[in-house]
Amino acid sequence: MDARKILATHIPKEGIEDNIDWKFTSSCNYSAKTGYWYLNKGTPIDQLEKQFWKSIWNSDIFLEWKHFLWKIAVKAIPTASNLTKRQIKMDEKCKFCKLELEDETHLFKNCEFTQRIWTSTMGIKISNVTDTPVKDWIRNFLNLFRKKKQEEFVELRRNFIATLWSIWLHRNEIVFKGGSPNPMSIMEIYRDSKEKHIQATKQWDFAKSRVHKTTM
Repeated sequence: MDARKILATHIPKEGIEDNIDWKFTSSCNYSAKTGYWYLNKGTPIDQLEKQFWKSIWNSDIFLEWKHFLWKIAVKAIPTASNLTKRQIKMDEKCKFCKLELEDETHLFKNCEFTQRIWTSTMGIKISNVTDTPVKDWIRNFLNLFRKKKQEEFVELRRNFIATLWSIWLHRNEIVFKGGSPNPMSIMEIYRDSKEKHIQATKQWDFAKSRVHKTTM
């Protein structure tokens, strides 16, 4: 188990100095208050989860993307595995590799086809031996991005969620329109999703600046 966790650790390409993080807060910073809390109440996992989702719901990403992330986390997204559990008969195999059961973790992280997409869009190389649930994997990366400067954080978060979104949309294209898995189709959806979010963000920023000026 320990070896799997080590192999599943993301190693960034750029050089980053080592630092000590306190894993029981979303900011990774230790304080006497959080230390006291940990000693007296145990690991505040529920609080960390609430902080993470609060940051998602309060963010300026598409509302559709927020709901999408939430559905992945609570296993409400209609993968073959979840539909079968609801007594809906269908082929349970992954629509990309056609080898493994299609659940959230396989579809978005462990499928070899999906892993090639992550390498193309984000430079992320995923180990085949990782057993980290996809909801934790997503949270870990989004929290990691928060350590970057604001502009870089916004870009990394957008690209990461756009990759998830593109994988899901292409999977649905195969289910409802037929055809075969096509990396180029995913990359096209990915670029289009990114551009739409960039333009929407510009419009939001412009609208906020107008409101700010009228209230001065």
